[in-house]
This record gives sequence, C-alpha cells and structure tokens, in this order.
Amino acid sequence: MNDTTVVYYTCNAEDAVFEKNAVRALINSAGDTPIISVSQKPMNLGNNICVGDVGKSSQNHYVQLLIGLETATTKWICAAEADGLYVPEYFQFQPPRDDTFYLAKPLWVFFMQRGFARRFASKPEGSELAMVCSRRLLIERIRTILEPIGGSWGLHCSGEARWPNLIDKSAIKLERFHLDNPCITVKTDNQMHRRTPHRSSTSTTEIPYWGHVDQFTKRFFR
Repeated sequence: MNDTTVVYYTCNAEDAVFEKNAVRALINSAGDTPIISVSQKPMNLGNNICVGDVGKSSQNHYVQLLIGLETATTKWICAAEADGLYVPEYFQFQPPRDDTFYLAKPLWVFFMQRGFARRFASKPEGSELAMVCSRRLLIERIRTILEPIGGSWGLHCSGEARWPNLIDKSAIKLERFHLDNPCITVKTDNQMHRRTPHRSSTSTTEIPYWGHVDQFTKRFFR
C-alpha cells in the first residue's frame, strides 16, 4: 500500500442517485487506498466527518478539504469531489516531488445540465478535482487562502469570483501526469457554477473506458 489517502469532500447537493453511484465507483477504483470523507450530511464512505449543513460556497469547500487533510496522516493525498469519477490508476500515482501539485490528464467533462446535449468534452487544463500532491503542501496552500477570513465557515456567494484559485500557477508549482484512461468531471444543475472551461472542438458522445453517453447516463443517473 502506498503512503496515500483519498480526501473526498462534498456539500451533498448532487442528485441522490448520482451520488450513490459515484460513491460506489469511487470505492471500487480506490481499492485499498484509505478514504476520508468530509460531508455536510452523514455518509457511509471511509472515515466520515460530517460538518453539518454549513452551506455551499468556495469558502466552505476549502474548509472541508482542510479538515480532511488535517485528519489524514499520509504523505500524499488524492483529491476526490462529489462530481468526479475516477479510474483506478489515478489512486496509484506517486508524485516524484513534494513541492508540486500534480493534475491528472486526460480529464473530460460530461454535461448533464438542462438544455445541454449529453456529451463529453476534453478539459485539457485539468482540475483540482483530480489532483495528487503532498498533504502538507496542500494544507499550507489552503491556509494561505483562508487566512484573510480566519478559516471559518461562511457563505460568500456574491464574492465567489474574488476567491483565489487553489491551483493558481502564479502561486504554486504545477505539473500534469498521464493516465491511460480519463477521469471525469460531471456538470449538473446542482453545482455552484454552471460553466466550466473545456475544449468544445473535442465534443463527442463516446470516450475510452466510460463508453457511450447513453450507457454512461444509465449507469450513473438511473
């Protein structure tokens, strides 16, 4: 077993069917890698820490992640979010350096929003949703972000755009590591932001490992 913990954090806002199926997929892919889940509702997922209904915001997103990081004891962490779907090899990656954030690639978006065609599209820049790094390094980064407000809970929806990006390339060292099969970030109507950067020219109805959009929708949303 490698020296890694999966830190899963969620405000439990996703559809219950999707949440159940995504959690089942996470457990299967993580294998023997221990999981710490930090949620706003009780969950049967690894070592669960329920913080209560503190609300949906970037501030609370970071506080929940920090709680999970400070509970873990391993050198490395794999981030996992409620709208993420992961392949087993993601959890097997061992970073070569402890001063760098590593984003998994390829990462694809699946659009499950009202008014959008069901499709996949590449997200070439990656995301913190599929990130492996030093636990201590990520703790330091989040504390820096939360320092101006004292690390407390709060809803700051009107100021979301002013929040520092966790993986801001001007503030951290950032690299990408390659997976044979992609991780997925799923866009639904239950999330804080309706838009996500992606490469529209790659739009497709089928990708390796995950299959066709019809199979994918049936597997995770029905």
